[in-house]
Amino acid sequence: MYYYDAKTNSFYPEVLKGDYLRAGTWPDDPVAVSDDDYCMLISGCADGKIIKGDGTGKPVLVDPPPETPEQYAARAAEKKLLLTEVSEARIAILSRAIRLEMATPDEKTELTRWERYSVQLSRIDTGAADISWPEVPMTAG
Repeated sequence: MYYYDAKTNSFYPEVLKGDYLRAGTWPDDPVAVSDDDYCMLISGCADGKIIKGDGTGKPVLVDPPPETPEQYAARAAEKKLLLTEVSEARIAILSRAIRLEMATPDEKTELTRWERYSVQLSRIDTGAADISWPEVPMTAG
């Protein structure tokens, strides 16, 4: 059994109720939630839903609010940085193989694909409303 506090959007396991009471952190008016309902709610979060009080204090799954343009741009900037780091790491390894005359013909071709991908990434405007991400190159081997 769990208890849900809509004010803080938090769950409290019944087995820890004594600890919360002693600490003075037990909510004023929590709603009891069965183990099955708790598991269903948590599973729904894995599907992109969020948990929110329904107005009566009961937890329900709802769709998250749409991203603001600022949130979208921040998430896009993070993605661009991560993809750039991955591509630059692959480019460094392939370049080293070529410089050391250890590269296979497939690796030489792959280097060109990764370098083109890196340039395409560098041109992405993360502040744009709709971003078309370039396809990640396949690795040789």
